[in-house]
Amino acid sequence: VSVSHMEIQNTSSNKEYSSPNIEDFTINCSNNRFVSGHIIYLNQCAYIWVSSPSLNDMGNLVSAISTKFDNMPLSTTLISDNDDSLSQGIAIRLARKFNIQTFVSCNLSSDYED
Repeated sequence: VSVSHMEIQNTSSNKEYSSPNIEDFTINCSNNRFVSGHIIYLNQCAYIWVSSPSLNDMGNLVSAISTKFDNMPLSTTLISDNDDSLSQGIAIRLARKFNIQTFVSCNLSSDYED
């Protein structure tokens, strides 16, 4: 799943949220393979969880944030299950694009590798 298929509102303004804004989504990738997830918008950050239906849990968690010191956002793995490169890539791209801290958990089964 590429980041371009996901839409996130830009929360980089100083707008204060009194409560989290939660959005659920389901994407038909191809050949009736579905990906579901949640996006939780908080004040100046977003939590994105993406999973295939067969693995409906949180396998890993990566955080990324842009800094004034480098064009590449800083990222770190907070919870690791296995390979977190997909979560890390999505977190970095979203942090750079929207200038917010991102928390991404991406847990897709092996039949989603292409």
